Amino acid sequence: FTSASTVRFFLEAVGSPTATGRARVITMGPITSDAARSLGLTVDAEAKASSIAAIVDAVMAVLH
Repeated sequence: FTSASTVRFFLEAVGSPTATGRARVITMGPITSDAARSLGLTVDAEAKASSIAAIVDAVMAVLH
């Protein structure tokens, strides 16, 4: 997720945090992580910087 609003919109679309199943949650920064956690998601990784490259690095770290 790249922002708190994308977390909210995603959860509105799927209905609940449990609907995500085993999906990994990766965020772009601490504000987005806080939003995800407050909405019931477990954050698997957080990018070290607010950039696309950093979020790709976080995704790769979770997948390996």
